Amino acid sequence: MPLSADRALTFETTDHIATKTVAAAVTIYKGALVVSVASGGLVKPAVDETSSFFYGIAMAGAAAGETVDLITSGKVWIPKESNVDGDSIGKALYCHDDATCTETGTLGPVIGRCLDVVGSNALIWLGMPAATAAS
Repeated sequence: MPLSADRALTFETTDHIATKTVAAAVTIYKGALVVSVASGGLVKPAVDETSSFFYGIAMAGAAAGETVDLITSGKVWIPKESNVDGDSIGKALYCHDDATCTETGTLGPVIGRCLDVVGSNALIWLGMPAATAAS
């Protein structure tokens, strides 16, 4: 389910931060998984975005036309779908929406590689290219 408010995520490391402009008619919440818009270098929440490129995780909320800082690489705990379990470690994980990750690649772009799964969260190494993260 897409985010409707800011959330805090636990980052183990962060290695890179990018600043991008938010696309028209959308709001990005803190902690959202963010993808590229097809043209113009803009970004939006990862909701129903199977063909977009994953940019990173929003460090703060931002409205349309504003800039948002994104963590584009590092290790972060992200809420997971039920198909992500201990067998997912080492495999590529994908955006399910702007709030959760999944092992199903048809739902959204690759986020990175699964490093661990604990409870309802997966530890993901962000920023790994899809070719490297593929299982």
